[in-house]
Amino acid sequence: GSPGSGKSWALDNIINELKMQDIKVIKHYCYTDLDDEFQKERITLNVFYGNLINDILEAFPELKHSKEQLYASNITELNILLSNISSNTVLIIDGLDHIERIFEYREWTGLAKTDIAIIDAINKLTVSQFVKILITSQPIEELKYIENYQQEEIPSWGIFEIQTILDKFKIE
Repeated sequence: GSPGSGKSWALDNIINELKMQDIKVIKHYCYTDLDDEFQKERITLNVFYGNLINDILEAFPELKHSKEQLYASNITELNILLSNISSNTVLIIDGLDHIERIFEYREWTGLAKTDIAIIDAINKLTVSQFVKILITSQPIEELKYIENYQQEEIPSWGIFEIQTILDKFKIE
């Protein structure tokens, strides 16, 4: 969806609904807001792997024994955990559209393109039959490179939708 179309709002509601259905949620946010002191780190593979591994181990502590390297956070260790999940789980990756913008804006960070190759990493994920992947992003060309990606677009708001919400909240 385009900026302001309600992606974050929809995602929050989806997460709440999943939790009410006792479905585990594992998530990585590539972006939170302009004031985020960890903007640069969020777009790196190391943090991507580390956040997901941490979330999985919090949701499924019994999988700690499946890891081959106790403190490693890499694609191999992440895939070991993802392939051993045995209950319904949704892995959410939010804000892929911000990766390239932050990288270009913060060129001075010393990151290489290989440090931020999260879309390539998504294609290397090996998940069990119980894991589904949900990606939220503004429309970007790179999404077409994600294997088996099925796009659902949140339409932009028109005058009618804007007026309806203003009326609902009694705002002129």
